[in-house]
Amino acid sequence: MTPSLEAIIFSSPTVSLNINRLSKPLEQPEHMFKSSMLNCSVAFKYPNFDTSTPSSATIPGLETTPDSSDAVKTAIFVPKDSEDLTLGGFGIFMDDDRLNELMQRYCGFDMESKEGTSDMSILKVLSNIPSLDPFLVKEALGLEKIEINPAYTTISDAERAAIRGVIATKVEPIIDKAIGNKSLKEVEGKADEFLDAIWNPSAPSANLFIRAFGIKQTEAPQVFSAWKGVAFFYNEFTKSTSGIAKVLGWLGSEQSLPKEYRILAKGEKEQISMFRDSVHNKIRKVVENVNGIFKIYHHSHSRFIENDDPTEFRTFLQSATEYYWKLGACNGVLAQISITWDRYCGQTNGRPLEYAVLERLFKVCDNILQSRGEGSSLSGSV
Repeated sequence: MTPSLEAIIFSSPTVSLNINRLSKPLEQPEHMFKSSMLNCSVAFKYPNFDTSTPSSATIPGLETTPDSSDAVKTAIFVPKDSEDLTLGGFGIFMDDDRLNELMQRYCGFDMESKEGTSDMSILKVLSNIPSLDPFLVKEALGLEKIEINPAYTTISDAERAAIRGVIATKVEPIIDKAIGNKSLKEVEGKADEFLDAIWNPSAPSANLFIRAFGIKQTEAPQVFSAWKGVAFFYNEFTKSTSGIAKVLGWLGSEQSLPKEYRILAKGEKEQISMFRDSVHNKIRKVVENVNGIFKIYHHSHSRFIENDDPTEFRTFLQSATEYYWKLGACNGVLAQISITWDRYCGQTNGRPLEYAVLERLFKVCDNILQSRGEGSSLSGSV
C-alpha cells in the first residue's frame, strides 16, 4: 500500500468520505448512489496548492495561488476489491477532462444517462464544498434538496444544531452592528429576519444584507455560505489546536527519533532527522497559514465592532470564498496529520517507534502535506 493510498483510506472525515464502509450495512435502495461501483468508493479531497508555503504566499487573492474552489480538488477512489481497499485501485479527479470516459470504465455508467445524472448531482455537491466534514456535506445536500440516507453524514440533529449555534454566535455581533450602522441602513430592523435566513443564502433578507456590504447580487449566496464556512472552520481549528500541538511537541522531542537511533550509521541518523525536521516545519507553516487568515478575519471583525468601521469587513467578505476554500484545505491537512499520528503513536505511551515504522509515518505525513501539484492533474492508479 502506497503512502498516498494509506492517507486516503485511513483519513479524517474532513478529507475523505468512506462510502464503501458506510454502504456495507445498508440495503441497495438505501445506498447513496445508483452505481454499485460508486457505493464501493471513497470520495476524498486534495489540496491544489502548497499548504506549507509561507503565509505571505498562500493568503488568498495573490496571483500565484488558485482562486476559490481551485484550492481543493475532489476525487473518487474506486478500489480493485471493495473488501480490501489496501490492494489499491483507480483515482478519478472530478475535474478530469476524461471524466465521462472514466466513469463509464470504472463506475459503469454514462454521465448523461438517467442513472448518471442522479449520481453526478450528488458528486457535484461534494465537489462544491472544500471539506467532506459531515456537517458541511449535510448542509450542502440540504440546500440542493438532495436526500440521502443519514448514515452517510454521521452527524446527529443535536450535533448539527450545536454547530449552527456556534456559527450563529460568531455572526450575530456583525448583524447587530450592521443594523445599527448608519451607512448600512438597508438592513435596519431586520436582525431576526436575517438570522432566520442565515442557512438559506438565496433568501431575500440574506441577499439584502450582503448587498449592504457591497457584494454583487449574483455572488450573495456564495459569499454568505463562505462567511458561515469561515466561522465553522474557526470553531474546528480551535477544537483541534491541542491535538496539533501534541504532534508538534512530539516532533520536536527525542521521542520522534527511532528506537534504534544510537546504533544507526551517521548517514541514517542524518536522513531520518532531516525527514523529521521537514515534516515538523511543514506542519508549523500550515498552522501559521491558518492563523494568518484568521488574523485578517479578527482584525476586520474588531474594526467593525469596536470602531464602527465596516470598510475592512466589507473587503473580507469580498474574499470570503477564497478564504473559505483555503481554510478547508489547511484544516483537512491538519486533521489528517493528527489522525495519522494517533494511529501510529496513540498507543505507544511515549515509547519511540522502530526505524521502519517511523519512516513510514513520516512518508505518509509528507504525502498529506504535498499539494496535488503541477503535472498531477490526471486521474490514475492509486
